[in-house]
Amino acid sequence: MNEHVHPTTSAPPDATTLRTIEALESRVGRRVVARLDEATRSLPPGVETRLAFARTQALARTRAKRRAVAAATTVVASGVAARRGRGWPAWWRLAGTWLPLVLVAAGLWAIGQWREQDRILAAAELDARLLTDVLPPAAYADPGFEAFLRQGDAR
Repeated sequence: MNEHVHPTTSAPPDATTLRTIEALESRVGRRVVARLDEATRSLPPGVETRLAFARTQALARTRAKRRAVAAATTVVASGVAARRGRGWPAWWRLAGTWLPLVLVAAGLWAIGQWREQDRILAAAELDARLLTDVLPPAAYADPGFEAFLRQGDAR
């Protein structure tokens, strides 16, 4: 049984490991049953009757526990299914699913519009400065004017 999975291992065991563990458990169970059957053949009749009665009671308790677990699982599963069915109408759930995406798209569009408006205002301000300057607009088209501006920056 060296194939035991350590409890601190973060990865769950794969299907092959689970099948191997189940096969080992099954083999051990068959061996235990064989030894118990062998040992019960040599028991006195009174002890054998009491063991049979105890086995019947243990099986009944096990079946009752399994039914209780199955019933609790069914109740929990039906409660989850019922919660999914109740509450908001389907169109509200659909709106809740798509609303974040629509809001992000609208936000991106608004940011684009704001940036475009900012560029337009900057261009308008530059145009206003050029038109109200003492230099005529033709001076800006003169090739020597650019050299004049560079010399002015060097001073």
